[in-house]
Amino acid sequence: MFTDIQRRVRYLLQNRLNNTQVADLTNCSRNTAAGWRARLAELDLSIEEADDMDDDELRQLVTPGVFTKKQTFAMPNFNQIMVEITERSVNISTLYDEYKEKIDVGERPMSRSTFFRSVRQHAKEKQITISFEYEPGEQIQVDFVGRKKKKQPILMDQDGHEQNYELFCAVSSRSRKTFLLAIESQSKQPVLAAFTKMLEFFGGVPVLVTVDNFKAAISEPRRGKSEAVVTAEFQELADHYGFGLKAARVRKPKDKALVENGVGIVQNDVLAAFRNRRFFSLGEMNEAIRARLEALNTRPLTGHFGESRSEIFERIDADGFLPLPATPYEHGLWSRKIRAGRDYHVFSEGSRYSVPWRFANQLMNVKVTTTTVHIYHLGRLMATHQKSVENGKLITNPDHMPAAHRSAALTRLSGLKGYVHDIGPNAERLIDDHFRVNKRPQETANTAIKLRIFTEQYSPERIDAACEMAVNIGKPSAKKVECILAGGLDQLPTVSNFSPEHPMPKTNVRGANYFAELLNLPAGGTEDV
Repeated sequence: MFTDIQRRVRYLLQNRLNNTQVADLTNCSRNTAAGWRARLAELDLSIEEADDMDDDELRQLVTPGVFTKKQTFAMPNFNQIMVEITERSVNISTLYDEYKEKIDVGERPMSRSTFFRSVRQHAKEKQITISFEYEPGEQIQVDFVGRKKKKQPILMDQDGHEQNYELFCAVSSRSRKTFLLAIESQSKQPVLAAFTKMLEFFGGVPVLVTVDNFKAAISEPRRGKSEAVVTAEFQELADHYGFGLKAARVRKPKDKALVENGVGIVQNDVLAAFRNRRFFSLGEMNEAIRARLEALNTRPLTGHFGESRSEIFERIDADGFLPLPATPYEHGLWSRKIRAGRDYHVFSEGSRYSVPWRFANQLMNVKVTTTTVHIYHLGRLMATHQKSVENGKLITNPDHMPAAHRSAALTRLSGLKGYVHDIGPNAERLIDDHFRVNKRPQETANTAIKLRIFTEQYSPERIDAACEMAVNIGKPSAKKVECILAGGLDQLPTVSNFSPEHPMPKTNVRGANYFAELLNLPAGGTEDV
């Protein structure tokens, strides 16, 4: 997961957000974002080069100065300003000049653009609206559809009891193309999966995604001048796909007016058609929703020369979307600020996982998925381990150890098995058998080192298969593994069925049936005398 500094550099290098948007998304002032943008333009830095740097390196590269917090402005009387505009038609530039003249000494006045933007934000109190023109791929707005049982279908379990579910809705800002999906609940995992399916539905990544303040995505809502605090899982999702995640203000539906309107449309045009139906699975419900949603998106729109939402999306919106990454987002649980021990291991999920020894005693962020454990330091990935299925395990990558510790570990069976752990379980079996038979740790250590050397020429899968053959025939040695690999015996289709008790038939051996045919005898019989 990226830090605020790394995220700020990525947004500025992509050059798709203005300074105000970058400042809101990365917790800095607009002037700071502008200064960073100018400095990055001089440096000619690429996104790939920035991803290889941590916070300290980026800070020293872009600006060695001291970061400053946003300053407070002298606030004008917005109510009086709205009266002057609406009832007396006073020009806003004149009002700004009067505002500056009334500022006391020591107070900081708003800039012209900040004053204009603040007036527009307060215009809604006098029933004044403003129309926005969105650029292609600029934004997707997301919300949940309220449960109105008179219009919505009912989900039943196998026992005939009614089940709760949620309806995830998203609208593309330019084309108004709509996405709808029924999910189990508003907890993190179903909502993260819905976001992934939403981006696959639109076929790309927008600049911004505006969401409501549901707890799975927003831990602290946006109030006044304080920006919303995004949960670690959703911030990582946004970083993985490369979009900015923006939260709407509390009880301010105009921040996501497009999806609010879209919610009403799908309630009437999609869900109302199933108001008398009973579904027994979410898959069945989503299949029915998909057909109605396709009809909605392909229906001609009034005032758009007969074009549908899908046609407008393909003609205009799709060009503004970034391509999807090669791999989809993998959901995981985050643990923040876990300090690595003096033994350069981090405790997580009941086991301890190694990081490079240089980062002992440093604070780490840990992401745990169903199969792997990822460890980060200052936004940079330090280590990835297979998740241990047992508690109390010590998972150590030999490359993370200093030379002296690596030598000491190769005198113990656990250290030797850990040294070949990345090759596969059969490599660990071979080391275990070699250690117990020879009872000489140094010889077993040489065998483990040779197995690791084989990975420079052969894949771990082939080496593991060769180790399995060597163990099965009772020859647990690196020499035997090398012979099997050189001869390609590990790739034979019958090798997995081979065992000493059931030898393979030999075609060059003639048996009783062969000689019976020569003597005109019945197969397997003898001649009467």
